[in-house]
Amino acid sequence: MLVAVLSQAATVLYSDDFSDPTVWPEYSGSASIKEVETPSGKLLTYYVAFYPTQYKTYDGVMKTGYLDFRNGGSSVTQTTSYVQYPDMKFVNGGTVSVVYGAGSTNKKLQLQEWNGTAWVDGDYETVTTVKSSKWYTQNWTIAGTGTKRLRLVILSSGHLYIASTEVTTNSAVISSSEDTINVNSLRKGAVVDPVITLAPEHLDLTAISVATESDYLTLSYDGDSYSKSVVMPSEGGSLYVRVDASALEVGNYIDSLKLYAVGASVTKTVFVKTNVVDKSSEAYVLAIDIDGYIGNINTSDESIVIEVGDDAVFPLTDSDISVSVSDYASYDITEFTIPSPTELEATSPVLTVTAEDGTSKVYSLSFRSNAGIATDVDEAEEGFVSATSSAIVFHSFNGAVAEVFSLSGGKVVTENIKSDNHVLPLSSGVYVVLVSGRTFKLVVR
Repeated sequence: MLVAVLSQAATVLYSDDFSDPTVWPEYSGSASIKEVETPSGKLLTYYVAFYPTQYKTYDGVMKTGYLDFRNGGSSVTQTTSYVQYPDMKFVNGGTVSVVYGAGSTNKKLQLQEWNGTAWVDGDYETVTTVKSSKWYTQNWTIAGTGTKRLRLVILSSGHLYIASTEVTTNSAVISSSEDTINVNSLRKGAVVDPVITLAPEHLDLTAISVATESDYLTLSYDGDSYSKSVVMPSEGGSLYVRVDASALEVGNYIDSLKLYAVGASVTKTVFVKTNVVDKSSEAYVLAIDIDGYIGNINTSDESIVIEVGDDAVFPLTDSDISVSVSDYASYDITEFTIPSPTELEATSPVLTVTAEDGTSKVYSLSFRSNAGIATDVDEAEEGFVSATSSAIVFHSFNGAVAEVFSLSGGKVVTENIKSDNHVLPLSSGVYVVLVSGRTFKLVVR
């Protein structure tokens, strides 16, 4: 069961009040660069004194722990004080907040950004103290997305005191290539696992991670739907939703998923729609295997060609046959024996598939002995399906719809093929694939 998690408006990248003496040991400040490892990352300081246990009181407010900017200047020279934040990744902008005081007027504080070659003020305003005994709070707005290098400098003579600082980034906004996931017709009583891939905007999605796998989404009737919620990782990911039609009647159904990115201030709703069809029309062969040889099923003329190959061991009988059929259907096959390779074409048994309501389909079985031997013409004109590590690949089936089943007959996924070398990630196992009237049996390692 998925649990809703309340989203937050922003994510904190750096936060410090400089009061922890184990992090900020007392330091008088000198013309040297200091590297300080903090819980939020490494800060670089130059000509800055550390006072974690001392305090300043302005307007009756005492703040323990502060940094003292000793010298002024807007460039890195012997007379400059600065505090440089660790490199931070912003998503759609953010904020740098500073609480500061000076004990005197006309002290100037500036936020700067490294542009790759120099420190620049950009659009960040210079702030100036106008009272001698006051704590000021300054918020600078950060624009854009990506990794930024920021620092605070004093643009006047020392001293100026930083009591605390916090840097936040705006949260990812969930987007999706689809607002509605249309699941192919479900047989009454079946389950299916559609895959929804979502990409939070403004992020590098080179590494997609799986968020949730095979969580049940029990569809409710259209017009009376309810929501379940899932929190997506900030880097995006794929959501596997198992649509359970085991208790549904024939008809159209819809439900909605409410999606949150980690720390997102908004949500994304994705609708899952399907229609449940009567099982009476679903009597058909999924796969047939005779002693390790796979039948090529043609659904248009209800025939099955079994390629036994020249290396087949004879005789083969009906006891060597393994057949998978559609849900709520059974099969029967006439008894037969293949006595020798020369008599393959003379053998013509049939396979009958019967649904629970009594409707049947009769498949004619025939055999050929050149299994797996394709000519150059065959390879050029016919697509094929291959197995790789953790995936199967559809070659030259662009635009077709494939159905993938487990060896036991349960449907794993319906896939819309969108290229000449379409990759479908799958966990390791044995699968039966139906595509364009052809059947393939593959082993994914």
